[in-house]
Amino acid sequence: MDIEKELQDIFNDPLFSDVKPTEIKTTSSDRLVQSFEEINAFYEQHNRLPSETKGRKEKLMLGRLQGFLSDSEKLNHLLPYDRFELLRPKKNITETDIEAFFNDPLLDMQDDELDILTVPEHLQKTPKIDATDYIAQRRRCEDFYLYRDGFIRVHEELKSGKRSFVKFTSNQLENEGCYFVLDGMLVYLAEVLDHSRDRKGRLMGRSICIFENGTMSDVMLDTLRKALYENGFTVRENNETTSDYFKARFNATNNDKPTGYIYVLKSLSENPEIKSIDNLYKIGFSTITVAERIANAENEPTYLNAKVEIIATWKAYNMNVSSFEALIHRVFKDVRLQVRIGNQIPEEWFVVPYTAIEKAILCIIKEIPISYDTISQIIIEHTVAENIEKKTIDTTGWKILTLNIKEIYFKEIIAGTKKEEYRLLKPSMINKYTYIDEGKRWLKKYDAIRFFVGYHKDRESALVEIIDAVYNFEEQTVIYSLGRIIEAGETE
Repeated sequence: MDIEKELQDIFNDPLFSDVKPTEIKTTSSDRLVQSFEEINAFYEQHNRLPSETKGRKEKLMLGRLQGFLSDSEKLNHLLPYDRFELLRPKKNITETDIEAFFNDPLLDMQDDELDILTVPEHLQKTPKIDATDYIAQRRRCEDFYLYRDGFIRVHEELKSGKRSFVKFTSNQLENEGCYFVLDGMLVYLAEVLDHSRDRKGRLMGRSICIFENGTMSDVMLDTLRKALYENGFTVRENNETTSDYFKARFNATNNDKPTGYIYVLKSLSENPEIKSIDNLYKIGFSTITVAERIANAENEPTYLNAKVEIIATWKAYNMNVSSFEALIHRVFKDVRLQVRIGNQIPEEWFVVPYTAIEKAILCIIKEIPISYDTISQIIIEHTVAENIEKKTIDTTGWKILTLNIKEIYFKEIIAGTKKEEYRLLKPSMINKYTYIDEGKRWLKKYDAIRFFVGYHKDRESALVEIIDAVYNFEEQTVIYSLGRIIEAGETE
């Protein structure tokens, strides 16, 4: 008997023609996980959370994530799939959290009661601790009342312009009594306990740090230094207030020449997608009065086809206001509103707190190099940090494009006669200058170009700041507008 043939005959019997495998129906649980996996995939690709300002698709994903966080049942179901800890947001410790911890009933249990929570010795993992140090734990600061007024004063002075955030450098840990921002929290360097130094002359001892949430830590200075380099800033005391400098720069004399108006506007649009965006402002300039300029705002796409409210205006004298506008737009380029009104994309709307706008205007007028930190939503001043041997500006965190160039053009750039660099978007190099997001190709954002002459060992090079980058559709080229020469010389 041929078993296989017998079975085949049975399956070919017309009686089984209507028999089909049972379809596995998609459950609500499957759809929930699939929805969250889409957010996981987005985070894995872009290394950031979806934003409400970068298109409808991202806004929907962000709303979905916020829905998961507010629904405990969905949250618990999705935690096993949370590969990037998107459902475990890190929050600053508050005084309430500290009080709850110290009042925990577990701390009042007797030793024999605590035995049920003790891990058997043979199962305990031995932590790897550097013999030269121990982990500095934050603890309640018993005399925090001595420091509270200082933190309050620093916050007020930051708002008024008497203090500002600057990029952290190592030598700023030399002075006790300084304030820093670490992970969005103010930190006061109260005391340095040990003034020992490493071979580079940096302080390496232990410090006493007070945090504005009422905790303290005796962290090693090297640990604090690394943390501030990664996610911190220095709070610097300025010599003059914002209002004083604005008054001195914008008030006119008989010899001054008016050049235009700088303005900040807020949209009064009833469109739900526009109305729901907090801290949405238009920053621009006008050669006529702002009131005249916005008279027809509800009919102009540049004003989102809606009436606007004037938040602030400054009448400028003796300055190129259009160049000023280009600079401040560059500072906030990463938070530019992505919206299309008809066939136009308004480019002067930004999602940024007004205090940051005012600070940016002040710094540009004072010719202070700045950048905008989108996470902490603050303006960072960049001081010129010179290396004693190489005399170079600290470009930590800059995104730098590397290009080879002919010597004739290199010399023109160094001489300041060549102000633009053109690059043809060849298929083989297109990913060097652009990237794809939501099915569209965008220019990559670089802070500077490192130019090299040829390929030999001792070739000349220069690091040149990028002021702006635009794409010429007809010629298929990227045009980089060049600014300061940061450094120049032969490569090592």
